[in-house]
Amino acid sequence: MKQWFTIAGLLIVLGSLIFTMSACASGLSVSKKLEEKTTTVTEDFSEIAIVSNTADISLCPSDDGSCKVVCYDLKKINYSVTVEGGILTIKLQDTRKWFERIFDIITGSLTVYLPAGEYTSLVINEDTGNITIPADYKFNNIDIKLSTGDTKIMASANESIKIHSSTGEITLDNISCKSLDTKLSTGNTNLSKVNVDGDITLACTTGDIYLNDVSCANFTTTGNTGDINMTNLVVSDKIDIKRS
Repeated sequence: MKQWFTIAGLLIVLGSLIFTMSACASGLSVSKKLEEKTTTVTEDFSEIAIVSNTADISLCPSDDGSCKVVCYDLKKINYSVTVEGGILTIKLQDTRKWFERIFDIITGSLTVYLPAGEYTSLVINEDTGNITIPADYKFNNIDIKLSTGDTKIMASANESIKIHSSTGEITLDNISCKSLDTKLSTGNTNLSKVNVDGDITLACTTGDIYLNDVSCANFTTTGNTGDINMTNLVVSDKIDIKRS
């Protein structure tokens, strides 16, 4: 009998805790209404660094030659836009309590309108969302780290392009660079009209790789499960393919 009372007491306490957390989340949670915010950047910069959580990130050519950052903010979730040392930094600031993060699933978008042309570097650290970089830009280096989402790059680089992702698709179309390094756990890797002076290194745990009109000095790919489809792959030195 005492055991039943103990179990019943624990269930009551657990139910009260869940109810309290839900009430707190409802009462203290940020408003679900996303508000569009536009920030105009007037300072000069050559490097771009973006840190986000859950949002689709896109670079778009600006019509008037100015730089603007358009995002969707909430009361406790917003983006800071700063320029320091020639680096445009766009960073998510999340001041929610831990229980608010459990009950709130926030999605949005982040669009950076830039004058078309060349920039020194593009660095993106993203948790969940799609990333799109159009052909209107060229960078010395592109470095993207993403957990879940698709990455599509049509912009070339003078030096290196590096994309490390967990789940999603990686697509590179009509680009050139000196070295290309992609790492993907689950998803397909698509390369079309890609010209690399040095090495291409493609790591894919589970997923297919599609190559069409690709040239490089050395081609290396590693992974466990998936097909490799090659059409007009031109390698001047060595091809190394490893699969389980």
